Amino acid sequence: MGSARVVRMIEESIGLLPLPDGLVELPPGPRLAAVLATVDRARLGGSALVDLVKARNRQVSWEQAQLLADVYELSRTPAVGPDSTDRLDLPEEYAELELACALTWTDRAAASLLDVADGCLRRLPAAHAALAAGRIDVPKAKVICQELELLDEDDARAV
Repeated sequence: MGSARVVRMIEESIGLLPLPDGLVELPPGPRLAAVLATVDRARLGGSALVDLVKARNRQVSWEQAQLLADVYELSRTPAVGPDSTDRLDLPEEYAELELACALTWTDRAAASLLDVADGCLRRLPAAHAALAAGRIDVPKAKVICQELELLDEDDARAV
């Protein structure tokens, strides 16, 4: 009998619940979100809580990648009407203000998010993919974008 199985048996015997099977390996996305919604953290032991935090962080990174993609698209939507699916090559002139109003953020916070979205989706798609896979988080993505900002796009993507 493996040590993980023994720990699980002991935790169950004292009223602690095990994590759902496969939670540790499950990639981020809608399935992981559904599984995480079923977890009762108050009934988890310390080792299970560590695994829960790691899984939740993967999911948060995935959600943030989705948010960055949404922000990127919004920034390139012309102000021609609410039903337009047209996109601009460059960010719309007032994208920062629209985002700030939509999220009730400061202009500076909105500009920062727009910069990360542009950096990850236009310049460094591998950083966006790593974020969506839960391998990095937004602070890491922001640092990657900032550190490679002075490189041309081809060199930045090669890093």
